[in-house]
Amino acid sequence: MTDEFNFMDVNLEEVKDPEPLTAGDYPLAIKKVQANREKFYLQLMLVAADRPDAKPITYFLGFPQEGDEPSWANSKLLRIKKFREAFGLTEEEWNDRTFESWKDKQAIGMLELKNNGEYGMQNEVKGWLVQ
Repeated sequence: MTDEFNFMDVNLEEVKDPEPLTAGDYPLAIKKVQANREKFYLQLMLVAADRPDAKPITYFLGFPQEGDEPSWANSKLLRIKKFREAFGLTEEEWNDRTFESWKDKQAIGMLELKNNGEYGMQNEVKGWLVQ
């Protein structure tokens, strides 16, 4: 007879907490994209392309909404523009609402290291290097 819970037999002794990266420029890859249609933003999970042991980075792209001040709406659009240029997303890829064509695309992100009280030390993308 097989044990229906044998999937729970795992080795937890070698599990390591991922570490954030020191501040600097790193190649980052898109691993996951989630759309929030109610609040008009995309939440992306980015990983350091050459550092699989590093802590993933959460990055948000907010879209203008009715009632946004013009300067705030422009800031959102500028953030989107720089992101799209950095990752080289074509019009066709940008319009891929499954986001499959975004997966594993890479760009150089300028990272800072910050202490987020709730989640501890985290990397934050301060900008993108467009090549």
